[in-house]
Amino acid sequence: MDCKNLPAGNRNTVVKKSGLGEGNMELKNRIFFFALLLVFLMSISSADALIYYIRTQCAADTCLVGENASWQITLENDGDSKIEITSFELIDYYTTKSLASYIYTGLPTSIYNDAPGGIKINPFKNESIVIYGVLPKPYEYRKLIFFPCFSIAIRQGDIYHQPKDIRDLRYCSKVNESIFLVDCLQSSDCGEAEVCDGNNCAEFGCADCEYAANHTCIQYACCSSDSCNYTEYCSENKCEPLLCSETEAPANHSCEQLQCRQDQYLVNNTCIDLVCLDDEEGINHECQKLNCMYDEIQVPHRCVKLDCNEMQGFVNHTCVDLQCNEMQEYFNHTCRDLDCYFWQDISGRRCINNNSKIGFYSLEASIILLIAAILILDIFKLRSKIQGL
Repeated sequence: MDCKNLPAGNRNTVVKKSGLGEGNMELKNRIFFFALLLVFLMSISSADALIYYIRTQCAADTCLVGENASWQITLENDGDSKIEITSFELIDYYTTKSLASYIYTGLPTSIYNDAPGGIKINPFKNESIVIYGVLPKPYEYRKLIFFPCFSIAIRQGDIYHQPKDIRDLRYCSKVNESIFLVDCLQSSDCGEAEVCDGNNCAEFGCADCEYAANHTCIQYACCSSDSCNYTEYCSENKCEPLLCSETEAPANHSCEQLQCRQDQYLVNNTCIDLVCLDDEEGINHECQKLNCMYDEIQVPHRCVKLDCNEMQGFVNHTCVDLQCNEMQEYFNHTCRDLDCYFWQDISGRRCINNNSKIGFYSLEASIILLIAAILILDIFKLRSKIQGL
């Protein structure tokens, strides 16, 4: 592959070479000499000349990094023979990667027939193509530098290239082109977390519980469950509904076990009051028949203690007057035998102190104590006499 330098003004002149196959040495030398002479004469009389013009088009007057751009390529044949362009590429000067290209991928063709092929240009005529690509980040500050490379199909019957199955020759220009690029014209040209500042995309920071979107800070729906409804919890900054079991209920952003009263039952995560008959009550979350005690009376859905006075007892859930005798007293709605002290008498179903008995028993107690004191004194006197002997 031969690459020729393009002179200033985006003009390229291509001179082709030729060759011949095997033979004896002398014959080959003579043939080679005449072939070179023929090529020289051909290059003088019918040289291929290509002039190209490149026009960059962006969506706005100023091109942006990362946007789609188009290049209108005008190819002019300034020679005296027909030429065929099989490829035209714009190459990044620093990375050597293709920015945009036209490449003919069909079967090999000849510029001397009417078969479909590349871009065929008659002498002193021109053709235009448009190629597309994405503008990369430039290595130089706001300046994308590139150069063109193109391929020209060789002539049919070229004795130098065709035996080697060479169909076209590639040429690259050393005359560079450039495009002025900026990161942005407005914030919408930048990332979600960036703003356009002096044609540069600059990142910005958001406060806690905020995120960057549409070039500004937006509050999250939640950062903790306290920001949600009590029946929801915070998951990945979104309030999600609680999914509680049948025996649970949402409370304080979590599922808690339901504790229904005895007279309630559980339906759809809710405690519902039982609807019982008057002679029933809610026990263990269901209606059960009332079974009142003998001293109770039945009221709707419960048993109530009978309000009897002290002289009444309980019989068959009713207050009944007690028939206590004179030696008994009323105690806790029953008759109880009186248990009086020996100095007391029973009167009016009560124990009453008998003052006469108290005086008599007090006198007896005093005499007994006096006798005991005299005896103790005599014992002490007798002990003293015995010790004196």
